Amino acid sequence: MRARHLLVFLLLPLSATPPDKVTLEWGMKPHDFVHYRSCRWVDDQGKQVLRDWLEHPVDVFGCDFDKDGRFAPKIEGLYDLPLPLAFQGPGRPVAPGDKWKVSATFERLWTYPNLSAVGAAEYVGVEELDKVSCHVWRGSALIGEDKGKTANVSRDWLGGKVEWKTWFEADPGVARRVEVSWSAKHITKPKVSGEVPSELIVKEELTRGELWRDRYDKFQEKVNEAIDKGVAWVKGQQGKDGNWGAHYEYATGPTALALLTLIKGGVKKDDDAIKKGIRWLVDQPFARVYEVAISMLAVDAYYTPMGEQEAIRKGQLKEFKRNLSPEHLDWMKKAVLWMEKAGHDTGEWGYVDPSGRPDLSNTQYAILGLHAAGRCGVWADEDLWLRAFKQLVNLQQPQGPPVRYTPKLTEGSSTEIAAEARGFPYEIKGMPTGSMTCAGVACIALCRDALTRMKAKKWTPRESAKALSVLKDGVGWLSDNYHVRANDPVDRGWYFYYLYGLERAGTLAEFDRLAGHDWYYEGSCILLAAQQADGHWQDSAWVWLHDNCFAILFLKRATTALPTK
Repeated sequence: MRARHLLVFLLLPLSATPPDKVTLEWGMKPHDFVHYRSCRWVDDQGKQVLRDWLEHPVDVFGCDFDKDGRFAPKIEGLYDLPLPLAFQGPGRPVAPGDKWKVSATFERLWTYPNLSAVGAAEYVGVEELDKVSCHVWRGSALIGEDKGKTANVSRDWLGGKVEWKTWFEADPGVARRVEVSWSAKHITKPKVSGEVPSELIVKEELTRGELWRDRYDKFQEKVNEAIDKGVAWVKGQQGKDGNWGAHYEYATGPTALALLTLIKGGVKKDDDAIKKGIRWLVDQPFARVYEVAISMLAVDAYYTPMGEQEAIRKGQLKEFKRNLSPEHLDWMKKAVLWMEKAGHDTGEWGYVDPSGRPDLSNTQYAILGLHAAGRCGVWADEDLWLRAFKQLVNLQQPQGPPVRYTPKLTEGSSTEIAAEARGFPYEIKGMPTGSMTCAGVACIALCRDALTRMKAKKWTPRESAKALSVLKDGVGWLSDNYHVRANDPVDRGWYFYYLYGLERAGTLAEFDRLAGHDWYYEGSCILLAAQQADGHWQDSAWVWLHDNCFAILFLKRATTALPTK
C-alpha cells in the first residue's frame, strides 16, 4: 500500500468564543496518528475508473504540526492538492453562514510548477454523520501556477478548480469525513502545435479509520501482533516441496526472501518450514544477482546466534560469529565466487551478468549478500570492495543544498550535523530517489565496515573519512527530502521496498530521526493501519509475497547492525 502526503492547515487556540459561535481546532498531539480510508473516482478524457482505498490512504501525524499549529508535510502529486484546502478551517470563531478565505502554496512539487490556490469556505453548521454530530464546512478554490516562483518542470500547468465538503468532529478535534471533487488541465512538454490539453476529473471520499494517541500507548504490542500475523501469512504460502514458488523469471528469490523473513520474524530454525526451505534453496543453481544475494542473506540469518542484535546494540560484540555446516560453508564460498564473476569491473552489478547494464538496486543487494557471506567468514576480494566503494562515491550527487539534521531520538539531545543534501540515483546521472539514496547509504556503511574488518591495505584513513562524509550527506538528503508515506515523488512505486531500504539505512548508518521525524514510528503506523485481517499487505490489486516480506522486515528492524570495531 502506498501512502500519500497530506497538507493540513490548523487553527491557533482562541482565548474566548462568543456563545453563538464555535471554535474548530485540530487536536493532534506530537505522537498522534490518523488513518483515512479513501475511494477515488478518476475520469480522464471520458474514462472513469474507481481507485480503491488500498491505493490511496491518507496518513496524518501529529509530529508534523509546526509551532503555529499547521500540519505541513511535503505533498507528492496532483492527487494530493485538494486536501490542504479541504482541511483548512476558519482560524476564528464562526457561526452558520460565516465565510473565510482559503489559500495555499505548493513549492516543492516534483514535475510540476510551483502552485498556488485561492478560494473561500463557508461554515454550514452541525450535521449528523454515522450518528455523530459533526461541524460542516464547504468551499471552492482555483489552483494555478505561482508565477512569482520558478521550478524545474516537465509539464505546463494550466489550472484547476477544487470543491469540497468537510465533516469535522470537535472532540477529538479531527475531520471525520471529506468529499472533494476537482478538475485540472495540463499539456505535456515539449509542446506540439495544436495540442489539446488533457483534462483530469477526480472525485474522492475520505473516511476516518484508525485514530491512535501517543506512540507509547501499546505501540510495541501492536507492532509485535502485526509481525506475528504477517509471519503466519508468509509461512502459509509455502509449497509442499519447501519453496514459495517463482516470481516471473525469479525461481529462487521468493523462497530466499520468505526464509529471511521467517527467521528474522522469530520462527525457530528447527521448524519444518525453515528446514525444508533451506534444503530446497541450497540445491538450486545460481542464476540472478537478486536471488543469489538474498539466498546469502537467508543462510547467514539461519546461522546467526540468538541475541546477536541486542549484544551489538549494547556494545558487547566486536566480531561476527557463525558456525556453518561444511555443506553450507562450501555453498557460501561458491556463492561469493559467482557474485564476484557476475559483477562489472567498475564494482557494480546488473540483473544477470556483466553483459547487462548495472544499477544501484542490484548493486545494493550484491553488497548485502557479500557482507552476509563475510559475517560467515567468507570475505570477497578486497579490491572488489574498494571498486564498489569508489563507484558508489561517484554515483552520489556531486553537490547539494546545505542541510542540518539531528539523527538521534535521545531525549534532550542537541547533536546537530551540518551536511550537503546529496542523494543517490538508480543509475549514473539519474535523479536521486528515496529508495536509491537509502541503498547508497547502506552500501557505503557496509563497504566501510568490510574494508575495515579485512584490514585492507588500500583502505586508508583518508578513504574512511570520505566514507563518513558520503554517509553524512546521504542521510542529509534523506532528511531534506523526508518521505515515509511513499517511496518518492519521482519513483512513486515500490513502497514496501523503500520502507525496508529505509530501515536498513537507518540501522547501518545509525539514524533514528529524519527532519525531526521518528521514521520507524511513522512507517510502522502506516503498516499497522494497512495490514489486512488475514495478516497480509498489498500495494495494488495484486498481493505480492515480496511486499509482505519487506513490511515484516521493516517492522522487525531486521537488518544486522554493525559491531563497533
